[in-house]
Amino acid sequence: MSGFQEILVILLVILGILFLPRRVSNRPKKSEADAKPRLTGKIRAGVAVSVVYLALTAAWFQPWQGDSVAFLYAGLGPVVLAGLAFWVYAGFKKNR
Repeated sequence: MSGFQEILVILLVILGILFLPRRVSNRPKKSEADAKPRLTGKIRAGVAVSVVYLALTAAWFQPWQGDSVAFLYAGLGPVVLAGLAFWVYAGFKKNR
């Protein structure tokens, strides 16, 4: 039993060395500008519409039964193109 306790003590020491400096360090607080961007309602709606569209086209084309090329063109293609278009638009909007 003492071998098991020694292993636990070693693990606790290692965890203390790894995690305690992170807990007690004096990091500067993040400002509002450094915070992660939040998902707006439009982005959430876009994601929801994309998921529903993919589910409907998957149910219609049934790519698991062999017709995967049609699903890629009609189902996945428009979702990827819309996402890329939004990404480009957001990049141009950010630079203004």
